[in-house]
Amino acid sequence: MERIVVGVDGSPESWAGFDAALQLASTEGAAVTAVHVEYLSAWTSLGLGATLGEVYEADEQLRNELIAEARRRSAELVVEIDVVIRQGRPADALIAVCAEVDADLLVVGHRGHGGAMSWIGSVTNEVVHRAPLSVLIVR
Repeated sequence: MERIVVGVDGSPESWAGFDAALQLASTEGAAVTAVHVEYLSAWTSLGLGATLGEVYEADEQLRNELIAEARRRSAELVVEIDVVIRQGRPADALIAVCAEVDADLLVVGHRGHGGAMSWIGSVTNEVVHRAPLSVLIVR
């Protein structure tokens, strides 16, 4: 195993997946590509009255927080880690990144930040059915 891709949306479940990917990468001598996909951006938390500038600023703040947390969690391990930010549908972006980096494994949390809309873990469900590589689901 040379490359593990892991989806990170900031939810506790996605960080559990990230930690599992790091441990596996450390054991296997693999590199990790952490992918954050901006799909519904900050408009969902700021509301429709938010300005475009406020949305960009909130998205940038979230990106910086996710990157900092990924670096913090990986600091004690000798693991090569890349952080990729994409926009679009999460399942599509995760699968595309896996192809781009020739990943051996995709790691996802059992559900993420979808709230009530993702009570069955819709992104997880979609990547399990569509990904052309092995998928590890972490609770």
